[in-house]
Amino acid sequence: MSSAAKSGAPADQIEPYCSCFVGQLGALSTQEKMALDPSSPKIAAAVEACRPK
Repeated sequence: MSSAAKSGAPADQIEPYCSCFVGQLGALSTQEKMALDPSSPKIAAAVEACRPK
């Protein structure tokens, strides 16, 4: 959340985005989450799904 705030994202959009992002990856095990590459398709899909419309 702090990086979103530093980038100038509106405060009212940060929490819903973060909640959505965590929800998108919720089905993964802790091990899978820890091993995720930031450029992986799963991350890209979560970013796209949670992007404010």
